[in-house]
Amino acid sequence: MAVIRTPIHANGTEWIDISTTDAAEFMRVGQELGLNPHHLADCLDPEHLPKHEMVDDAHFIISRILLPEAELGTRTIQQMSKKIIFYYNDKFLLTIHRQPQAVIEECRKIWAVQQRCESPAELALHILHGVLLSYNQTIIKLFIEIEAIEDRIFLKHLSKDLIEELYDLKRKASNTHKLLLMTNEVIQSFKHSAPKLPIYQDVRDLYAKLNVLYNQANEDSTNLMNIYLSLASHKTNEVMRVLTIFSAFFLPLTFIVGIYGMNFEFMPELHKRLAYPLVWAGMISIVVLIYLWFRRKRWL
Repeated sequence: MAVIRTPIHANGTEWIDISTTDAAEFMRVGQELGLNPHHLADCLDPEHLPKHEMVDDAHFIISRILLPEAELGTRTIQQMSKKIIFYYNDKFLLTIHRQPQAVIEECRKIWAVQQRCESPAELALHILHGVLLSYNQTIIKLFIEIEAIEDRIFLKHLSKDLIEELYDLKRKASNTHKLLLMTNEVIQSFKHSAPKLPIYQDVRDLYAKLNVLYNQANEDSTNLMNIYLSLASHKTNEVMRVLTIFSAFFLPLTFIVGIYGMNFEFMPELHKRLAYPLVWAGMISIVVLIYLWFRRKRWL
């Protein structure tokens, strides 16, 4: 377990950063810091969604940062993201996470160590801005995947696993967008604690851009899935069309052959010299007529 205390301003405010995977040790430290037991339980829940609560004079925030190594096929919230928890008021900022995060270290070096933040709320906003940037990296990868699948579909390189890739793509875009939408409550919570800070406007602008991009990704993935199903259906219809054309040619011929294959004793045509060539001529004429009719209807 790592607990790092960093002064963030000359007025005595500090940042306490806790990184641990030991639940028992975390509960002990949380009780020493006087955290609410319900909030400690929320911290230990690996799939808890983003939220904001006011506790006395402090803000309790759960955010989720997307993992850069998350692959296309990952579907659960826990596989796609990890929690970063904020607990702050005018005197301190407490952050909690299970694994080391690059955004935490970056904000510590740039903003905390150099004491460039006026308040814990401003430092929390800088960390939240880094959390949102992880969504920006993911949406870029999603659009690259969408373009690659789009090329495969329109070049008609259809395969059995393409529909599964499309479903995974849509599922990931949808789940990530849901996390982003829930993060809006977190962003709005800074409206009263840091409304005039430039970083607050940057966070809002980044969120608005990401919301539009994820909406577009959801629509694109849905449209691609519909196009794929339409092309697959069209391919099936083409096969059925060819089979139907062959059936139209051979059905009357089969009917004629079936009649003369009944082997009744009294069939006058069987004893005529020209019966065989006449039957052939009749069948060929039927085939030609069907062909001309199909050409006239533009079915061929």
